[in-house]
Amino acid sequence: MTPLALSRQLRCLALTASCLLSFLGVESQAKSPDLSVAVAAPAPQNLGEMLENLGRIYSDKNNPIVQEFWLLGRYHGQQHWTDGSNGQYEESFENRRLRMGFQGRFFNKLTLHAQMVSGTDLEPFYNGFTELWAQWSFSDALNFTVGQQKHRFTQTETFPAATSITSSARC
Repeated sequence: MTPLALSRQLRCLALTASCLLSFLGVESQAKSPDLSVAVAAPAPQNLGEMLENLGRIYSDKNNPIVQEFWLLGRYHGQQHWTDGSNGQYEESFENRRLRMGFQGRFFNKLTLHAQMVSGTDLEPFYNGFTELWAQWSFSDALNFTVGQQKHRFTQTETFPAATSITSSARC
């Protein structure tokens, strides 16, 4: 993806978010948060909560502007070595891919999500977005999402249960 295409995507995302905010009438007179007190994410109670909330760096449900902020990332690398009986020795390390991004919840209604991916051995370092979307929550039951996103479901939901059981029993 060229830098020109990237800037066009970012402009479209910003325009969409601003249109949603102005259309739905976010109050411009909202109370400004007390920035003198930094609120960190609550301390995890057990290992499961600690791992589940590993990337969350900010959480305050009472803040009218920013409720949550997450750093996202994933790294895939591999190391291999061979030592054959004929005396040949080879060792190598490969950076398969790196994904970095963020997700934030703002104004109790707006969620912004961006995640980029790099190429093999980090060449190129920026190789496009895997996800870049904005979501407005009208209520707990109704959300509007626009942008590039991964499928939240697979084809298995479209087949009857009997077909799934039969096909998985053959495996």
